[in-house]
Amino acid sequence: MNDQFGVTFSTQSPTLLSLGAVEIFSLQQGTWYWQVPLGTSARALVVDCQYVCCVDRDTATALYRVQMLNVIQRQVEWTIALSTSLKVFPVAANMDTVYIAEEQSDGIVLYALDKMTGSERWHTTLLNARISTIMGQWLPSVHLLGEVLIIQVAHEDTAGDNEFVALDQHIGDERWRLTRPATMSQPYSVTSSILVTTLHPRAADQHSEVLAVDGNSGNLIWSQVLNANYSSISSPTISASRCYFGVFSQAKEVGSLLCLDSGTGEFLWQTVIDAAIPTTPVIDHHHHLYIGARREPFLRSVTKIDGAYGRIQWRVAQVPPPLPPVPIGQIVLIGADTYMRNDPDLGQCVALNSYSGTLAWSITPLTYLQLTDPPRIASSGPGYHFAAMPKLDTTGQMIICASSLHDLLALDVTTGTKHWQLHTDAAIRWYELLQ
Repeated sequence: MNDQFGVTFSTQSPTLLSLGAVEIFSLQQGTWYWQVPLGTSARALVVDCQYVCCVDRDTATALYRVQMLNVIQRQVEWTIALSTSLKVFPVAANMDTVYIAEEQSDGIVLYALDKMTGSERWHTTLLNARISTIMGQWLPSVHLLGEVLIIQVAHEDTAGDNEFVALDQHIGDERWRLTRPATMSQPYSVTSSILVTTLHPRAADQHSEVLAVDGNSGNLIWSQVLNANYSSISSPTISASRCYFGVFSQAKEVGSLLCLDSGTGEFLWQTVIDAAIPTTPVIDHHHHLYIGARREPFLRSVTKIDGAYGRIQWRVAQVPPPLPPVPIGQIVLIGADTYMRNDPDLGQCVALNSYSGTLAWSITPLTYLQLTDPPRIASSGPGYHFAAMPKLDTTGQMIICASSLHDLLALDVTTGTKHWQLHTDAAIRWYELLQ
């Protein structure tokens, strides 16, 4: 492919009865390359730069099917008809396998299918469980880590997401299981071999906790109980042997960014933000953190913090809802989030200079831009969940983002000028660049 392509997944509404579609677009030309209509209860997963796996329900039989789309050849490689009308969705993929989950009345059945043929390699059942998802049903909380497939599950007899189950990627056997009587962060953070999660207690007399687990063995590496009784704690992010997460005390109305050593759990530093930090801290390639904080209803700020020592580099107040800021090259994008539709700044998209915090450019589209990324943001307590993070093309010149009017836009990084705009017939749930 000489051109660079992207893929969008859209549905008419968030309900299971809604029709879906997968659409491939050209970044350079700003045109549709291939459009594949799907049935109801549709889900889609980018396998690699050539393949997209789709699951939907046939409108005639109400039964599910799995399809593997070849983006380059614009053809369906294989289709498997399933004999179930219950919820099915793709959850993960590696170089040669795609993993499909089926929620049944007594638990979850996980299938490993050959990527090229669709033939079954193995299947296993997790009883009395359901897979935790981000954005309701759009993004299952599943990670491939080393030789295991880690699934975050919730049980019907408990409240909240409280368990990680690790399966062998090759044969489906259970390697380990981590259970805690608390709500685990969704999403969690992983490195090449370590899983780190924050836990929000269910009981008022319990404290929040952060822990790290060896991904392959499930052995506890470290655990840090936070002395203060925080009303919320964000999911963590890891960079350069540091673990960062946000906390907020409702009683004191004070938020803070905490930093731990990701190898030992040792407390390193704390920076007070003076507002709630409802989302995962965002970090750039230079180990600078960008924190979106808010005090209700519309008092917002973005703070840049040095990731090594916790020093505040700059803070910008009275910006569109910064949930969260998105660093792209030399700018930081800030835009309206998907749940603040009564906000007076609705529709504004602001780009700040990442070095100084000064305004680089600002545009006001017809409605809000979806500027956020589910795998990187969520809160273990009451928090916010969002749609799709803007993507930077390989030239570093264009930002691809989506609006709530079913439009895909390409904006100039330096000026915010619109290069092109594509319209879809349904709401864009996520999009990816194939590279």
